[in-house]
Amino acid sequence: MKTLVCMGDSLTEGADIPVGHTWPSMVGNALNLDVINCGIGGDTTAGMLSRFYPEVVAKMPAFVYIMGGTNDLWWG
Repeated sequence: MKTLVCMGDSLTEGADIPVGHTWPSMVGNALNLDVINCGIGGDTTAGMLSRFYPEVVAKMPAFVYIMGGTNDLWWG
């Protein structure tokens, strides 16, 4: 099975959303993919960049989805 890594902030992490109901989980189920959710609440694009190699590149996924920038706007 192919792997999808989702990198992002709380919108990706799915804080306070039941397990299996986050958008990365639903995409994985719909497309029959293994999903690694690398969303961290409050993260910025600088934080995502700093953890990109170990959390994405090193895992060699077939697909990567990056959703960032919300907290960059929030924190100025």
